[in-house]
Amino acid sequence: MLVAGVRRPIEHQAALFSRELQLDTCARPYLTDAQANLFCVVDGMLGYGTHTIFVGRVDAIRLHGETRPLIYGDGRFIDS
Repeated sequence: MLVAGVRRPIEHQAALFSRELQLDTCARPYLTDAQANLFCVVDGMLGYGTHTIFVGRVDAIRLHGETRPLIYGDGRFIDS
């Protein structure tokens, strides 16, 4: 799905790397100002051609402040 207004890759990378990162207790980096962080451990790997698909199992969740879910349905964003 393409959403109007999505940043171009180079702009996205600049925005991502200019934000503050911290490490959780397992030394996994996360964005401190993200609405939510899902921390996973690798639960499986599947080779497919020249790629490896990783399956993660969520073992911790961090929420930052009040959150409102971003819901997309029927071709538009829905205010929750």
